[in-house]
Amino acid sequence: MSSTMMTFIGKWIFSDTAGSTYMSLDGSTSQLVAVQATAASPDQRFNTYGDMGTGFWLQANNGKYVVYAGSGYAATEDRSGAPALFTLVSSGNAVLLVEQVSGIQYDINMSGGTISRIASNNPPATALFHQQSITPGLVQIQQASVIHSADLSWVYLAGADLSQIDFSGSNLSGANLDSCNLFEATFQGPDTIISYSSFASASMSYAILDKCTAVSVDFSNATMKFVSLSDASLAGCDFTSANLSSASVDGVDLTGACLASANLYGTVLIHSNLTKADLTGANLLLANLDSIQIPGATLTNSTLNNQDLTTAIIDAQTNFTGASMQKVRLNKCSLKNVTFTHADLTGALLDGSNLTGADLSFATLTNASLQNGVALFSASLSNATLTGANLTGAQLGAKQEAFTLSTSLISDLNGGAVTSAISQAFQNAGYPLSKAATITVRIPSQNWIITDNNTVYTITNGGAVLNVWLYVSSNDAAVLAGAYMPNAIFTDANLYAVNMSGVNWYGSSAKADNADLEEADLANANLGSMDFSQARMYGCNLDSANLIAATLNGTYLTPSINKKQASLAFANIQGAVFQQAQLQNAVLTNAAVSLNEGPFFTLASSYAVDLDNQTISAALRSQFQTNHFPLDPGATVTVVTLGSYWTIKNASNPIYPIYSIVKIGTQLYVSGGPIGVHLFNLPQSMSKELDAKNLASDIQNAFSSAGYPLVSSASIDQVIIPGSKWHLSNISTDTSQLQQGYVEFYIIANEDQTLHIYGSVLMVIRPDDTHTLEQVRIVLATTQMTQDVMDGTTTCPNGQKLKQYLNQLPPQHITWEQMMTAAAPPKPPACVPDPFHWCN
Repeated sequence: MSSTMMTFIGKWIFSDTAGSTYMSLDGSTSQLVAVQATAASPDQRFNTYGDMGTGFWLQANNGKYVVYAGSGYAATEDRSGAPALFTLVSSGNAVLLVEQVSGIQYDINMSGGTISRIASNNPPATALFHQQSITPGLVQIQQASVIHSADLSWVYLAGADLSQIDFSGSNLSGANLDSCNLFEATFQGPDTIISYSSFASASMSYAILDKCTAVSVDFSNATMKFVSLSDASLAGCDFTSANLSSASVDGVDLTGACLASANLYGTVLIHSNLTKADLTGANLLLANLDSIQIPGATLTNSTLNNQDLTTAIIDAQTNFTGASMQKVRLNKCSLKNVTFTHADLTGALLDGSNLTGADLSFATLTNASLQNGVALFSASLSNATLTGANLTGAQLGAKQEAFTLSTSLISDLNGGAVTSAISQAFQNAGYPLSKAATITVRIPSQNWIITDNNTVYTITNGGAVLNVWLYVSSNDAAVLAGAYMPNAIFTDANLYAVNMSGVNWYGSSAKADNADLEEADLANANLGSMDFSQARMYGCNLDSANLIAATLNGTYLTPSINKKQASLAFANIQGAVFQQAQLQNAVLTNAAVSLNEGPFFTLASSYAVDLDNQTISAALRSQFQTNHFPLDPGATVTVVTLGSYWTIKNASNPIYPIYSIVKIGTQLYVSGGPIGVHLFNLPQSMSKELDAKNLASDIQNAFSSAGYPLVSSASIDQVIIPGSKWHLSNISTDTSQLQQGYVEFYIIANEDQTLHIYGSVLMVIRPDDTHTLEQVRIVLATTQMTQDVMDGTTTCPNGQKLKQYLNQLPPQHITWEQMMTAAAPPKPPACVPDPFHWCN
């Protein structure tokens, strides 16, 4: 008989006529047995399906259906199988339980502790039963709309219309209510038990399940809009793909529950316990998550946009991988070791939170706020997107603030000796200094080091107080390798020893003011146009970094506290500005420096007054004339840096349209305009070909051998000074392919009897305002870096210490250009950003 015809008609008990022996399930063997008892237990209760006329099935307390198994009956058959079909035949005050098999009628016999069957000829007394119904059938339940405190365990009601029925106090453990219509049904109260039952695909909108016990229930794909589950016990339940939008799930125990892909839009989850719950892909938009407990919970790919999680209980096993958490509020939270990899935290508020050891790799933190001393020690932000993120005061470095001092100690610290006031202040803070303690003044009134045997303290001026830092081994520095962070703000941030290799950090709003970048690793970083003015970059690694047009005025690039040298080896520093920087002991091996032509001659420093006033006096004009570099009548002065750097625009002069004047020591050095990076040399014998604008094969081969092949449309477009200075254009006319690299060169005869080749213009590829890649022409400005910001210990781009230049004696003749020329120039970057145009 088809299972669809077998409707629940009640839960029955079968006993002998004396009521002392019951047909029962042996839970260990699934056999039906005869058991003596004073009252029927759950194992003596059988769900009945079908009808009295055509027959019915019996379902035992293990959820299986009764079938004859050789020598007796057992509850081992599935509903989809072939359960035994029974009928009831009256016999006086008793009934016979009859099974019809292949035309033969059998009576069920309960004899000697077993349940078997015998031919229906002359049934013995052991085949007579007293049948009692303890739970009404489906039809009666639907008619009454109320069934309180009923035993509906294991009942199969799948697909039934149970709307508005009140099941409060009933036991539905193990029941199957899949695809039921339970609209406004009630399962309320602690005595209502629906554990291990199934409501898969049920329609349960507006149902009431407050305070019910529902361990490991299957609610998968159920529609539960506006359901009330307040204070229910739902540990281990399966809500996969269930629709719980606008439901009341406050105070609920959902420990270990599965809510994967569940719709929790607008759901109230106040004070609910979701420890170790699976919320993969769940929609939690507009849900009320106040005081929610999610330690160990999995929220992978869930949607939590705009949520306030400040009162949530989160632990190191909570997993937000790939979650959409735009504008989420997590400020002042303990988030140690929490996983946020690939999460979208755009606009998130994380101010003051503890993210020590957190995994934020590949996370999107665009415009996120991580201020107020947010702790990111040992955190991973590798390949994260931090566009516009604000990390003012963030703590990422491998040192931590130990205590603070009064600013009244500044003068003592500037004195360079440990005074009694300093000793007392350290003593009061619980960090007594020994008599061996010494002070190093790094930056007067701003930065000091106190070394006490093996303990090192750094002190920084935080404005209102002096911050004292300790180098500790309990936490490593954060990792930001590969992070994309245009316009990211790291004002006052602790970035000591942080790995920032390969980052993209630039933009009009990007800041590193007063940041501690000591021993930070910025190798291979794209920092074009970035402003690092006054930054503390002691021992910083900038090897192979793109620093084109970056500003490093007043930047400290001296050795670190561990005597590690700052390094810009193989860095592109064309157009970078290093005015008043400190590059003592820095390493610039093979860095690409963009040069001015010259210097041509020197001026007395007294001319600085005229230049600061943007005045070309007669005396100044005469000096230029005397040195055979006449100024045009319309020449004008521009002050680059007051007192030290100026340019003169020489009107329309085609040979020297720009002069640069730089103060070095007590003299002013006059040079021509920017000519670019000295790349390689050609023999002077090629001058005639260049004068004839003939890019002969020997010239083309020389460029190719040096790594700068010329395109077919390359040409000598200007013979600036015959026999001495030329301009070569290497811009391709093929618009079907984007070009990058050096595309314009100056060729200038040098006193060393060779022709020097300078790369003066770069072509780079970067996205336009519509995100379409385009090629952009970048004219390389002069690198503003003089010997005044170095000392004899500085390693220059040619690999020599600067002292070789400063201390040379005749017949030595080492030029500044030689010191600034890389033996192996770095490959130019594929993309150079500016404050308003970024790289991918």
